[in-house]
Amino acid sequence: MQAPAIFRRTLVRRVSLTLMLSFGVVYVAYMGLILRQASAPEETVSMSTTRADNLLASIASARTTGAACSIAMAAVEMLNQDRGMTRNTYGALSGPEQCATPGWPVKPGTDGVLQVGEKSYVAVTRKRGRWTLSLAVEQRSKGWLFSRINQTLAPYLIASFIIILIPIWWAVARGLRPLRALSDRIAARSPDDLQPLRAPASYAELTPLTDALDALLAQLRRKVEREHAFVQDAAHELRTPLAAISVQAHAVAALDDKSERAQAARQLDAVIRRASHLIDQLLELARLGNDKSSSTSFDLAELVRDEAAMVAPLAIQRDIELTVDGDERVPLLGDRASATAIISNLLSNALRYTPPGGHVTATVQASATETTLTVSDTGPGIPPELRDLVFERFYRASADVAGTGLGLAIVREAAARLCGRVTVAASPAGGALFVVYIPQGSGLA
Repeated sequence: MQAPAIFRRTLVRRVSLTLMLSFGVVYVAYMGLILRQASAPEETVSMSTTRADNLLASIASARTTGAACSIAMAAVEMLNQDRGMTRNTYGALSGPEQCATPGWPVKPGTDGVLQVGEKSYVAVTRKRGRWTLSLAVEQRSKGWLFSRINQTLAPYLIASFIIILIPIWWAVARGLRPLRALSDRIAARSPDDLQPLRAPASYAELTPLTDALDALLAQLRRKVEREHAFVQDAAHELRTPLAAISVQAHAVAALDDKSERAQAARQLDAVIRRASHLIDQLLELARLGNDKSSSTSFDLAELVRDEAAMVAPLAIQRDIELTVDGDERVPLLGDRASATAIISNLLSNALRYTPPGGHVTATVQASATETTLTVSDTGPGIPPELRDLVFERFYRASADVAGTGLGLAIVREAAARLCGRVTVAASPAGGALFVVYIPQGSGLA
């Protein structure tokens, strides 16, 4: 069940909640600072002393006692009218005559924190010339101060929050319009449309997203094109062995002579083996293109020796000397199946093209930066103009040698899986020299 829109996680909602939290933190910090200052007697003493000094400076210029008392009492009344979140202030002036604000709570001339009944006062007395001024400031409880702070700050805080939230909400909502428009464009595209999105240049914020999407679409487009070409080539290549199987099967069924039927059956079996080998290589190539197996640690030199032992009967049958050379141990981190495919196909390819009495050598060497696997033979070699083509699918350098034309394509794909590359050149003995370069610590592509 989908949650209501108000409870969904949206950018506008997050901005609003973040702004509200920020205002709350500022409000609590400001309120705590005011509470600390307003409830501390030393802060009240300092404030009252400054006010008393300022009043005495004004009173000193008064010509009469009445004028002095009027100035003092008027100043205290103004303090009470503008007290805001603080507390009641009382004043008393003594000199040639005395005067005090109504309700003067303590004895004039007293300093310090005084308790009068249930109320607490901070009294300050300052003298200048012939005048002595006393101020008594009532100390309020923290609960009263908290209430007054809320009454004073809350309306301004709410008004400020609304004033700031509205333009931020509008800016975020408007800023998300290009993203929603891009989403609509993507949703309206057909599954077969892999062309670039090409977002409008006026929206710079969308450029990284559209660039990443265009790069992904380009990769998908190339992958789809490769798969289409692969399917077409595979269908074309499978047509020939399937037709041969059909012909040989009809021949076996139609012949009466046992020797002729046996010959036709052997030919049918050979065609079936060729078709089976082609299908196996097609599946291997498809696996290399799609499989995402994990990286493992293995010994490449040991793997070469194992694969050489597997093809040794074929080498003996064809009177070909097969040699494994190089380092005894070559640890490697990567896809073991890809390394096996490289070794198996290179050795099989070399044995297939090397004439009887020839020589095939596999060498594994490791350096600080890379591992190299070299397979050389004494066959006819590959002309320079064909060395790039032999790695293409279904390309065969010679029609005289049986094969599917997929072995070297598998080698190239497997080398890419190991973050490596494969090259071909002329061997010193005149045949072909294949070299696979695998970076150290490459892992999987």
